[in-house]
Amino acid sequence: YGYKLSVDTLKHILNLSKKHSRSSPLKDLIKSPFLFAKTGWLYEHAPSFVFYHRYRQEELDSYILQFAGNYRSLFLANQASFDFQEKLDNLRRVLAGTFWEKEIWDPVEMIVWARKNNLAGLELDVDFHPFNCARLLPEEFSEDKRHEIGAAAARFGIKIDIHSPIVGPYAPFPNADRGKPLFCNPLDSLGPQRETIFLARDIGAGSVVVHLIDLTRIKEMANLVMTAAGTPVRVTVENYCETEKRQDADTQGRIQA
Repeated sequence: YGYKLSVDTLKHILNLSKKHSRSSPLKDLIKSPFLFAKTGWLYEHAPSFVFYHRYRQEELDSYILQFAGNYRSLFLANQASFDFQEKLDNLRRVLAGTFWEKEIWDPVEMIVWARKNNLAGLELDVDFHPFNCARLLPEEFSEDKRHEIGAAAARFGIKIDIHSPIVGPYAPFPNADRGKPLFCNPLDSLGPQRETIFLARDIGAGSVVVHLIDLTRIKEMANLVMTAAGTPVRVTVENYCETEKRQDADTQGRIQA
């Protein structure tokens, strides 16, 4: 993912996990190499993005322990309830986005929430956010979870789209003042972008939304789009507010010429 974790951070998380019972959420979580790394990302980013440089060590440790507990209870062990009166008609033509959602971690639960609120669909934000522990990257979706998401969406008739990663860890320093988000330009983080397209294929999503940050790299974007070749997934290029030029066919034509 392009972010270098401190060895001291990993040692501290290991030691923190040993202070609790054998079945503690943190101890179980870091058995996964990726989730061990993600916990490290959160540990190093929290001083800037969560505590704004005002915290005690025990507060930071508590934050990590809470993350591990929530990850297990709200995502890994969550069982969404389908026991409600379904509204089958007159869906509002609205798609809810999950970028800022912090309470619901499990996408299946988000699908149930959308159905209860009579919405037509969801745009799932797949990402790492240093300011929001509830965001998930494609690597975190097991085969069973992918099937569960697709089945829930099909059952309730919820349209699913995915917004590709646009934040990620900050490098070279884990704060907004001295670092930049590694996933901001999708062409500089092709691994997570491609994995997002594969996730969309597996859950039956209709579209993956990506940002075209640098118009001069249109051919590279075309190659990314071709990742979806042979699947029902459509890769949708979305305008990005911080580009210097308009993102339209005329501008792209002049650049290619």
